[in-house]
Amino acid sequence: MNDEILDLRGAIDEIVNQNLGRRMSSEIVYCKLISLNPLDFIPENTDEVHIKEEFLVVPKYRPFTKKDLGKKFVLISNDGGQTYFYLYEASEPQGSNGIPYHFEGTHEFIGGEMKCTLHGTCPHGDVVVTHGSVESYKGKIKDEMHKNHIND
Repeated sequence: MNDEILDLRGAIDEIVNQNLGRRMSSEIVYCKLISLNPLDFIPENTDEVHIKEEFLVVPKYRPFTKKDLGKKFVLISNDGGQTYFYLYEASEPQGSNGIPYHFEGTHEFIGGEMKCTLHGTCPHGDVVVTHGSVESYKGKIKDEMHKNHIND
C-alpha cells in the first residue's frame, strides 16, 4: 500500500476510536423515591447520588403521591446519564408477579355508546352509585385521568 492510503486509514481509525471512546451506553437504574417536592430518587446501590426532578422525565398522568415514598422504581438513563426516563414501579419482592391493575378515575367522552352494570341506592332522590362495571364501550375518549394507577 502506498503512504497516502496508510495515512487515510490511520485518520479513519483515529476518528472511529475517538467517537467510540466518547460513547456511553444507557443503563437501567433501580431506585427508591425519597421526596415528592422536589421529586428525588436515590439509586439502590448508593446513597450519594440523587436523581432530581430536573433530570427526570415521567408520564403526564403519573403523579407521585405519599403512598409512593419508599417504593422502588425502574428508570433508564440516556447516554451519559444526563436524563432519566421513568419506566415503571418495580414489583416487590424482586421476581414476584406483581399485583392486578385496575383503573380508578374519570373519562371525558366525546361521544359513543356504553353498556354498564351499576349498583347503588336511591333514597327517593338522586341515585348514589356505589359500584359497577363497564361491559363494553364504543366511541371516542377525549381525555382520561387516573386517580390511582394500581391497587393499594
